[in-house]
Amino acid sequence: MRRRCAILHIGTGKTGSTTIQNLLAANRDRLMAQGFAYPVSPGHRNHLLLAVFASDERRAVRMLRITAQTGSPGFQRERLAADLGAELAALPDAVHTVIFSSEHLANQVASVADAARLKALLDTWFDDYRILVYLRRQDEYEVSLYSTLLRAGQTGTAILPPADGARVLDRHDWIGLLDRWGAAFGRTALLPRIFDRGAFVDGDLLADMRAACGLAPLPVPEEEATLNPSLTAPAQEFLRRLNLAARGGGGTLAEDEVDEAGDADGHPEGDREGAEEPGKAPSFIRQFLDSRFAGTGRLPSRAEAEAFVARHAAGNERVRAEFFQARASLFSTDFTRYPEVADPLPGGEALVEVAIAVTLAQNAEHSALLADSAARRGRERLSEAPEEARRLFRRALARQATHLGALRSLVDLARDPAARDEAEGRLARALAQDPDRREFLALRQRLQRLAPAQPEPMEERATAAPQAGNGAAAPAVPAARAALTPEERLARRAALSPEERAARRERRAERLRRRDAAGPAD
Repeated sequence: MRRRCAILHIGTGKTGSTTIQNLLAANRDRLMAQGFAYPVSPGHRNHLLLAVFASDERRAVRMLRITAQTGSPGFQRERLAADLGAELAALPDAVHTVIFSSEHLANQVASVADAARLKALLDTWFDDYRILVYLRRQDEYEVSLYSTLLRAGQTGTAILPPADGARVLDRHDWIGLLDRWGAAFGRTALLPRIFDRGAFVDGDLLADMRAACGLAPLPVPEEEATLNPSLTAPAQEFLRRLNLAARGGGGTLAEDEVDEAGDADGHPEGDREGAEEPGKAPSFIRQFLDSRFAGTGRLPSRAEAEAFVARHAAGNERVRAEFFQARASLFSTDFTRYPEVADPLPGGEALVEVAIAVTLAQNAEHSALLADSAARRGRERLSEAPEEARRLFRRALARQATHLGALRSLVDLARDPAARDEAEGRLARALAQDPDRREFLALRQRLQRLAPAQPEPMEERATAAPQAGNGAAAPAVPAARAALTPEERLARRAALSPEERAARRERRAERLRRRDAAGPAD
């Protein structure tokens, strides 16, 4: 088997790893044309199984718990070795480099022994390595991380950890991370980059990653919802208090119970669908806050941020001296984004607004579930009991006026004039709420194609015909109308506007008055 080069993008967390993984996963065929491969056996997008393989038993069990993977760490290691071997063996000879990516490699491969375990696996197929890692200034890392920790169930109020937190110091000890991987893969394999727009090639993370790997430009996939975005300060505090309530009003997760790179609702390879985890806010609320309240969260004071980075000054200088000699300092020394005084915990009206939004969203979600149920039962009854099905579709749209399935079903029934009127009305309500939705516009076009021909104006088609006996004139039935079937006449009548229907009633009343005035025929 041909020996190849392996590029391991190991994170770190909060440095755009998801964006990089989305690009690579969306362009597997284009990568192959350039001589690169992005495997699927360690994970379709995030290669978390590599971290499971490398880490110790306790960490491996915890990582498997946040994915859809089943089986023990030992089973997963054996399966990965077999699946990865088969996938690599099937690659064409033109592929010279294989790229792997998982931010869990940085934060879960905790020792030289762990990294060496992974290298022993990869040595079966590779003889050349590049370890690509993005490093972020420690205060910015922690500020970005705070919302993620709250999603994982944390209840602390400190944005920056206290000075005596040894585990926290390890979390962004960048020289320790590089020493660990350099000891296993060789110092020359290390390829650290600075996570800062000013340091990126062309000011763009993806352009910088491509330059580091030697990749030609690739089309960027359509933007997806940001995974684990930062939350606004009121949303952060609402989530923190909800975590407290979920934990019975006290206690917090141990530091090593938290996976800052992704938890059960953020992990790309799937989660325990429908399962709620104790000690944290329900997943629906977490997801709603992500979509509705993404933004800038609480900030520590400028002095706190500067002091926090200063605690890592010696390690940062070692990284700079070895890998970034052209830079005056490893990271920017600009701290002006921070206020003079740390942001206070939000309360009062700000939290009430978040609570109201969450409550309304939950009500809408409940209504959507009831609408789905009614529409599903309506489709089941459609062939046997169309009137009952129509009532169920009506019930679904009363719960959710924009329910696409119920609207489609009503349009399907619109050959019946009575059902057509209802379909038009319901569709008009849906378009009023979402006038640009393509599916609704297509349904309106279908309804227009089903519209019956408009009747000719009465004054153009009404003709007089002599009545037998007294010579009184009475309107004759037009031949075109007489040729219509009862169903067609009914459809024409249903298509009239309210004004036209009123005019018809007036004309009918006038005919009856004339007939009564003429008296009985001889």
